[in-house]
Amino acid sequence: MFHDSLGTGTFSWWRCEAHGAFCGWHPGDDKNVDGQSRPGGVRFPHPGEVNYTSAPGQTIRSDGGDPTVSRAFDPVAGGLACTTASAADEGPGVATYPLPTPTGPGYTLLGAPTVTANLSVTGEFAYIAARLVDVAPGTNTKTLVARGVYRIDTNAPNGRQTLQLHANGWHFAPGHIPQLELLGKDPPYLRPSNGHFSIEVSNLQLSLPVHEVPGAPGTPPEVTPPNDGNVPATSPSGEL
Repeated sequence: MFHDSLGTGTFSWWRCEAHGAFCGWHPGDDKNVDGQSRPGGVRFPHPGEVNYTSAPGQTIRSDGGDPTVSRAFDPVAGGLACTTASAADEGPGVATYPLPTPTGPGYTLLGAPTVTANLSVTGEFAYIAARLVDVAPGTNTKTLVARGVYRIDTNAPNGRQTLQLHANGWHFAPGHIPQLELLGKDPPYLRPSNGHFSIEVSNLQLSLPVHEVPGAPGTPPEVTPPNDGNVPATSPSGEL
């Protein structure tokens, strides 16, 4: 499942070991390795994207989250890759964004998930611990797929900001739920902040680079062409 990035100086590519899938591009070329041209000569290292939006505000707090889940997902304390943990609600202070379950045969994340949102920060020494998980409703468990951390700039804490999670390869099967989680702490993987803070998150956009080619036989309809970071208005909405 692990993301394996290989760069030779003239060519970069990604391999999803779980599925034997490859994707990449030649710098200076307007085609991906699959031979697809991109509109306007824009180059993308993935054939398609799954985009998600959620307008309502949610709050991240520095004291939020379930320490049992954080410990299970720690690469040392947890002890295993692809660790599963309870998918129960982690309580207040965690911003949670469940995507619609994949249709058809599902889709394969291949690259770095990108999050863009409006932030309003109160307090000091704030950061966001981001996780992408695969929720299995049948067992009420979730598997860690990707994670990342974003330290808030104290000189410009508020406004529209973008962060990326670490890249990976992972297949989201039908019936499962891709879910983005934003926390204000995630020990022991991340040291808790010295300060107390809250972050109001609104108008969130999430983009998942995927291996499937839009419009190809068997590709789910939610997979769309890469759009240079602009989430289309027709993307699935997180509003309830």
